[in-house]
This record gives sequence, structure tokens and C-alpha cells, in this order.
Amino acid sequence: MQIDNGCTLELQTGAVLNLYGDITVNGTLAVSTGATINYYGKNWVNGNTAQVTNNGTLTGTPGNAVNFITPQPSVPASWLTARAALSSYSGATQTQNIDGNDIPMNIVMHVQNTSNINLVNTNTRISGQLSFDVANGYVVTNTNEFVFTNIASWIGASTDRYIQTNANTGRVRKIGIANGGSFLFPVGYAIPNSYTPANLLVTTGATDNYHVNVNDFATSPTNEFLVTPNVARTWQVYSDLNTAGNTSVSLSFVHYSSLQTAGYNTSNSAVFFATDIGNWRSKSCAAEVAAPYGLPSNYYSQTIASVELPTCATCATQANGVYYTKSNCTAIILPVKLGTFTASLNNCAVELKWNTLSEVNSKSFTVERMDQTYKWITIADVTASGRMNGSGYTYTDYTTQAGELFYRLKMTDADGTFTYSNTLQINRWCGNAAVQVYPNPAKDQVYVSVPEALHNSSVTLYNNTGKRLVTAVQRNGTVWRLNLSTLPAGVYLLQITDAGKLIRTEKIIKQ
Repeated sequence: MQIDNGCTLELQTGAVLNLYGDITVNGTLAVSTGATINYYGKNWVNGNTAQVTNNGTLTGTPGNAVNFITPQPSVPASWLTARAALSSYSGATQTQNIDGNDIPMNIVMHVQNTSNINLVNTNTRISGQLSFDVANGYVVTNTNEFVFTNIASWIGASTDRYIQTNANTGRVRKIGIANGGSFLFPVGYAIPNSYTPANLLVTTGATDNYHVNVNDFATSPTNEFLVTPNVARTWQVYSDLNTAGNTSVSLSFVHYSSLQTAGYNTSNSAVFFATDIGNWRSKSCAAEVAAPYGLPSNYYSQTIASVELPTCATCATQANGVYYTKSNCTAIILPVKLGTFTASLNNCAVELKWNTLSEVNSKSFTVERMDQTYKWITIADVTASGRMNGSGYTYTDYTTQAGELFYRLKMTDADGTFTYSNTLQINRWCGNAAVQVYPNPAKDQVYVSVPEALHNSSVTLYNNTGKRLVTAVQRNGTVWRLNLSTLPAGVYLLQITDAGKLIRTEKIIKQ
């Protein structure tokens, strides 16, 4: 069935539409309060001109129902004799797909399909209600988002029915959680019986939108840095608008006992967050709450408070992260308490200095540098002093590697426990002048001066969506020129590469 742009299909109160084939909505599908669609087809597609509304009115309390059902009822034999094509719709159990096109659907979407409802191509957005009606009834995000508007809700999610975020980029988004408001994200990883919801409470700040994903800890981008007993899940949480220092949330994460690795202790655990260098850290430890949100006793919830969420899916800071997991409290005992860690140039050599505030059973410091293939390599091992009141250390790196260099410390305890420092960045050009960008801010022209050592350099300007705008013109051997005169005022990103490798990025302000 197809509803063309400009056309309306209205189901009035009491009407029932049994739909066995696919549906494409380009016009208006108006399902009045008390009307029902029993949908048995495979593909539901909303075009960009679609409206799926309660008579066009977004009330937030729809009484209309769209039942996504399988298996399909058997078609009478007399029908099959007359129309053989109906045989494929007779008693079949099948996966159903929704290409929602991010159109707000003000309906009660009933999940009555035990073979999954897949989000395909685009996001699916509900301004009514998502209702989980049957065991093993899952909505699978794939690489899309299931979006709840500010007036949307859900009911019925439990241990055997929830939204599966089966890919790192598949998420659940809640629009418009205000200060003091909360939302329980009904998420779990791909496999059945792995319900791991996350509750978000806004304790300080303006109304904002929030995204949540849960995935297997083994495939988390930061899994290798946590080596103590933990829960085999990683939650990803970020917002759209939060401003550091002005917004704070409390996050509670739920897991099933079978997801605990050997030695995990629910009586003394913590929520850990991954920093921008992949190091896991925690703010506090406590006993977990058993049987949260009406779940069975072998489900546990742990909370982390006073979190300032980043505003992108991958960014993080030393104070807060994007990725979260749960681990034993002992994991936060660090081999040393690091004070400062600095890098500076001294006659083309990189001089690294660090000091510790205290050391307990410390063994060594491993100095690591990122090579040109973006892998961390060990360049030195420095024996720790082990002094309770801390010590100062220095190491000089006489590398010939030029460009932007990155360093970090691996701090190891006597029992093998280790953690990482923050990452340092320094520009090294070995006697040649460093890259210079001028003027900045600029009105019409920007010039980029590069060292002679960068024989294969190129300079490109991008906007904040990553679209390439301007490729610089080489003025002479070492200076590039960019013409900004046709661009609107704003902030742009300048990238300098040499032989295909990124050398430097710089924000350019166009006046």
C-alpha cells in the first residue's frame, strides 16, 4: 500500500486495518483514537513528506494502535487457490523493517513480533508510545537511532524485550529532558536476555537531548585499559547541548549477574568512565542496588553522580567520559599519584618531566610515544623511587621524528597493576621554523608557512560539518594562501598534511 504526497488515509474510531503487504507513506496516515492497524508486512517506509499522526494533532496521549505482528494469520485455502501470491503471507514468521525517515509517529507502536523489528536506513521517531507486548519482542537499532520525542514514552520493556543496540553507532535518543527530569533508556545488547537499561537524571542544567548505546565490553574502543573484574558491557552516553560547568547528570547502569567476569563484587563496585586517552577512572564506590526498576533480584544497578556529559559520540575529557562500565572498587587504586607531566624542546630533543605526589609499591614508569602509524611504542623504562612523598623524574627523547609528537606514561605497580597518564602533544621541527598560520582571525586571506622539511605538504579548509571548502594555493615553496573572501563569517578547521599524514589542525576564525 502507498499513500501519495497530498493524499490522506484516515482510520476513524473503531476502524481496523489488517495490512499484509508493505506500506510506503508519502502523504498522511491519520489513525484516530480507538482505531487499529494490524501490520503483517515486511517493510514500513515513511517518505520525507509523510505524516503519521493522530488526526494531525500531537497530543502525547494517543489512543491509536499500530500492532507490528508476526506470525501472520493463515490465509484461507480458498483464497490461496484463487491467489497463489498470498501464500507468502500465510502463517509466516518474519523480521519487519522500519525506515522511519525521522518522521514523528504519534501512535502507540506495539511490538508483537518475536523475529525482531529492524531500523533500516534512517531513524525512527515516536511522539506517542512504544509498547513491548510479547516475550522476545525486540526493536533492533542497527546503525540508526530510535528517538523518543519530549512527549513520548514506553511501557513493557523487561528482561526479554527491549531495544537492542547491536552496533556501536546504533542508539536510543530522548528529546528534551528538563532540569529535574529523568528517563530510563530501555536498552540491551544484541543477544536476548541481556537487558542493561540506563537511567539518566538531570540534576542541574537546561533542557537537553541525550543519546545512549550499550555494547559488548570486548569491542569497546577502550577495553584494553581495564584489567580488573568488571561487567562485560560498555554504555555510551552523550548529550546535544550540555555546557561544561553548567549541566550535571546522575547516571545509573543496570546489569544481569551472568555478565559479571570472575571475581566481580556487587558489594563494593563503581561506575568507571573512559577519559580521552582511554584510561578508566571512577569517582566513588558503593554497594550495588539489587532488583532495580522492578527487575528480578539478579539484576543490579550502580550510579555515578555529578557527570558533565560531552556533546559528541566520541569526545571525552580527563574529568568525564563518553564510555562507562562497572568494575570492582579496587580498580581505582593507582600505583602512583601523578602531579605534573610536561614536554618541552631542548636543542631539537624532547625533554619530558614529571613528578609524583605519592608512590605506594610503585615499580616503574614506561615512556611511550605514538609512532607515524598511530601506534604507541615504548621508548624508555624508568625505575620508580617508591617514595611515599613522591619524586621528580626527567627523560630526554632524541628522536628524529618530526611534526606533532604525542607522549604518555604507563605507571606500573609492583603487583602489575598499571594506569596511564594524560597524553602530551608537542610540535618538533628540528631547527626548521614551526608551522605558522596568519592572520587569525582573518577577513579575506590566510597564509600558512611550513618548514622546508615538509616537501609534500598540502593545506585544506573545512566547515564544522567536515565539508571541504578551500584547498590552498602554493604561493612559493614554503607558503600557502587560502582565499576566504567568499565564505561567511564563522569558525573553520584548517588541516595541514604532508605525504598523506596529518601534521597539524588549527581553528580559523573568519570575520
